[in-house]
Amino acid sequence: MEIDLGYEDSDGDLGLDDADTMPPFGFKQKEFYNLKVYYQQKIGMNWVNPMNPLLGPLDTLVLHERIRNITPTGHSKAVNGNLILNVPARPYQYRGDTVRFTIQFTDRALHKSNIIVTPSILLEHP
Repeated sequence: MEIDLGYEDSDGDLGLDDADTMPPFGFKQKEFYNLKVYYQQKIGMNWVNPMNPLLGPLDTLVLHERIRNITPTGHSKAVNGNLILNVPARPYQYRGDTVRFTIQFTDRALHKSNIIVTPSILLEHP
């Protein structure tokens, strides 16, 4: 499944380089992933963050990504564009039927974007 995300940043500090490993961008640190993607399932009238079936009760099912640095060269650093996010309908074999995704970017200055919430997606599993 593809989700088309529009973005814009006036100072162009979106994305991380491989060398961005110091706090808060280091592995297993809060900002290691700069694109947070939460998989949610509708149960009754409520949206819940299901548990990752591979990790059991230890962690919720998330699909976070580390987006590479897209800062342009030159004088003007403003960036805008679209990013296509490919997400699995059955991540880690989880079988939700009515799902959605909540998504948020974080730039290198730790500014957070508005939270994007996709429409409900009805899935049919074999």
